[in-house]
Amino acid sequence: MKTGMAMIFQNPEGCGRDDREVYTKELALGAMAEPLGFQSLWSVEHHFTDYTMCPNVTQFLSYFAGRTKDIELGLAVIVLPWHDPMRVAEEVAMLDHMSNGRMILGVGRVPLHDRCRTRYRRRRDGRLIRASSRPAPPELRRRAAL
Repeated sequence: MKTGMAMIFQNPEGCGRDDREVYTKELALGAMAEPLGFQSLWSVEHHFTDYTMCPNVTQFLSYFAGRTKDIELGLAVIVLPWHDPMRVAEEVAMLDHMSNGRMILGVGRVPLHDRCRTRYRRRRDGRLIRASSRPAPPELRRRAAL
């Protein structure tokens, strides 16, 4: 049996931790994966949520490619509709070469509940604000209600 560790970067509202503390603790935990005998280290792409604060999984895994020797590095997942496919292919291929073939690619589609998510834009001061909200098509609203 193979074992892996998933890095989640969770910071639920009301926990009293700032984002920097979450990242610091998760990176320290990830640094323990290889010495503890895990065969792989994983993370998943999420945006604008405290559920999982990892908007760039390849950047996260690049950090660990340089800090580890043998552990496999897994994308679980990168959401292809949100990216330029050529850019994803280049980044993943580069990371695979830099890590001596330790990359595991996982791809996904946009989650059902996210197809009607609120869109955001950045203000001049850098804060995100709601720009618009697209309602879900009727067939998706019916499925979500089931």
